Amino acid sequence: MTSVPEDLICEAVDNAEQVQPDLQAEVADLAKLSPLEYDQVREQKAKGFGVRVGTLDKEVANARPTKENEAKGRAIELHDFELWEQPVRGDEVLDEVREHILRHMVIDEHQADAVTLWAAHVHLFDRFAHSPRLMITAPDAECGKSLLMVHIVGDLIPKPLVTELMKAAPFFRLAEEAKPSYLIDEMDVFIEQDSDLLAAVNNGWEPHGGVLRCIGDDNEVRKFSTHTPVAMAGIELHKKLPATTVSRSVVVHLERAADDELDEDDIYETRKHRVGILETGRRLARWCADAKQEIAGRDPTLPPKVRNRLADKWRPLFAIAEVAGRHWPDRARAALFAQPDLSEPSKGLQLLIDIRDVLDGKARNIATEDLIGMLANLDEAPWANYNFRQRDPEGRRIQPRQLSGLLKRYGIERGTVRAIERPNSAKGYRERDLAQAWKRYLPEESLEKESQSHSSITSTTCVGHMGDTAKKSGTHESACIPSDNGACDPVTPSEGGAQSEGDMTAAEANTAAHSSGWRTRL
Repeated sequence: MTSVPEDLICEAVDNAEQVQPDLQAEVADLAKLSPLEYDQVREQKAKGFGVRVGTLDKEVANARPTKENEAKGRAIELHDFELWEQPVRGDEVLDEVREHILRHMVIDEHQADAVTLWAAHVHLFDRFAHSPRLMITAPDAECGKSLLMVHIVGDLIPKPLVTELMKAAPFFRLAEEAKPSYLIDEMDVFIEQDSDLLAAVNNGWEPHGGVLRCIGDDNEVRKFSTHTPVAMAGIELHKKLPATTVSRSVVVHLERAADDELDEDDIYETRKHRVGILETGRRLARWCADAKQEIAGRDPTLPPKVRNRLADKWRPLFAIAEVAGRHWPDRARAALFAQPDLSEPSKGLQLLIDIRDVLDGKARNIATEDLIGMLANLDEAPWANYNFRQRDPEGRRIQPRQLSGLLKRYGIERGTVRAIERPNSAKGYRERDLAQAWKRYLPEESLEKESQSHSSITSTTCVGHMGDTAKKSGTHESACIPSDNGACDPVTPSEGGAQSEGDMTAAEANTAAHSSGWRTRL
């Protein structure tokens, strides 16, 4: 074999070392050209370099100077928990989570239980066949949606990522790479029903969920996973998202807090309260890590008639509740039955304002028929011709079922009342429910007048079946199983009851407290 002289080898190495600097210098010169000038020479230059045109395009793009006003953004940093040092009991840590929610929020205790179980599921979402979405909705602003989702839930779950404007591309790319827990705020502002983001949110509740995209110069088809936890918040979000998203969600319906519903020390402040919530998050993470095999293997017992998608989204929460034990299986069951009925349309504040007007600003028990008659006599109000296609004047009026549906979202439930206009009891609306709704949602200048007219109203205190003592508004609610489309299937309605708080029996007071939507601090 003929040997190559050493001097020739050294010369070849020197030449090779010169190729890379010369090539980079050429790329730098090309990057200085305008897009039009570069397009005229790109194919010829790529051929001369012995590379593909697409490869040269990328190198030139990377070499172009960045404009000073172009924001580069920041890398995504996701917080995860350092597990608590000692073992933790499941029922105790879930109680801690629940107490944080009830302390800082004016929220139905059953919905607080649902949020608690949802937060626990986030630590284990990849162990379940489905990851239910959390939907936090309210009829108006300043109801605590962001506080609950970002500052409380966000500090209890792993890898929270808060955003107020989410597009499909970053959603599925980051879901594939890092599995963050998306907390999408103000979703009602930017979402569209035909958005690609909704498709990703929907199919990502199952492990196989994903989107297909063409990648690279060869347009290689790749699948990106969308399976990751998602919470959403917005005003009347249940109306602005399609039924396919609502049916995959555990729905939390918040109301605006009245001034006297939270003690001063319980109003959330990050510097005072965040440390305690984060510590609870660490304990929750520890219990979930220790119990993950047992929870993942649990086949929980769901109530009768809970099936299909409704069962899919509640099964993980029931599994967590059963493994935690003690009162949590009962709480999970009550939380399911207490899911709000979001199927009715809403006329919002206008109906509350009109009811206040016809009652001269003084809440009282009122029969449904009498209230409809008063509303129908209002000038320039829609209630007399609510069903304008009907020929009969009585048929054109708003009907009892429609009135009930419009008021239900404000916590005003129809029940049996004793009204001053009637000698006997009748179906209608209670003084305390009307007063509370006015106080929450009508202009502030009316609050003083209303509080004077209701100064005799007292709260009923009782010990609930979960062993918690709280003040309750006494609202009676029908037990129901929410259907896949957000409506409720009645199970055991309890519309009867006392005509006023002063007439309530002990049994009725206890029932009222158990079904109450609202809690104030003792």
